[in-house]
Amino acid sequence: MTTMPAPAGPSTERLIALLTNGRQFAGPAALLGLKHLNCRVYVHDPAFSDDAQRDAFASDHNGVIPLAGNRLSVANDVIRAEGRLDILIENPSPRGEAHVTDDDNVDALDKWLNDAARELITEPFELLNFAARAMRQRSRGVIILLTSESWEKPQHGSVYYSAMRAAYPSLALGAARDLAPAGIQVNCISPNYLESKEYYPPELWSQPEKKKELAGLTPVGRLQTADELGDVIGFLASRPNAFLTGSTIKIDGGALVSAGV
Repeated sequence: MTTMPAPAGPSTERLIALLTNGRQFAGPAALLGLKHLNCRVYVHDPAFSDDAQRDAFASDHNGVIPLAGNRLSVANDVIRAEGRLDILIENPSPRGEAHVTDDDNVDALDKWLNDAARELITEPFELLNFAARAMRQRSRGVIILLTSESWEKPQHGSVYYSAMRAAYPSLALGAARDLAPAGIQVNCISPNYLESKEYYPPELWSQPEKKKELAGLTPVGRLQTADELGDVIGFLASRPNAFLTGSTIKIDGGALVSAGV
């Protein structure tokens, strides 16, 4: 069972970071990006409601603090323990496919849309509101929104999902405008072709012939590594330039450029 640390004293210089869905999508890359910063990292993930999975994650990631609960309850736990939140990395989990068809199964589509909207829209937006209010009190903070490049290049079967992902670049623009006077930096990262089981099963990039096939997807000629995505996340999280706000950074190995998008 993970115990919460004692509240940090006012002289503590260590940054306090919260990462959502730490075991999913870009979560592993975000942890790599934060490890070189002077951060105490709290991680949310639905799987942590299981004590064994939470303890295993804590054992595999020394010093990282996994917390069970939904996004807002975990954020509240962090504020209670630390008195502040310096970095929020919102990493929504993918929600699969829902095709645009003439299917009359309205109930099934309604269930999918409600689940996807809760994960991709409602809870992230509520968390951003909570984090921004906490950061305003200290006139500083960094918010990083992770989307997917599918919003610019929706694939067959991912139209609704891609449309929800499109909310994040817009959210970064609007939130950056509203929060810049309070010293809060908001940016969005839009990755694609990540060497991750969320994108492609490991057997695809572990076999030479499959790896060659995947290499043809990008001008760079390979998939993106977690370290590469982590470097960009770490750069934004370190707040090296508060003038960089409201931006969406695309990381796709030049795929959209070559496609003329």
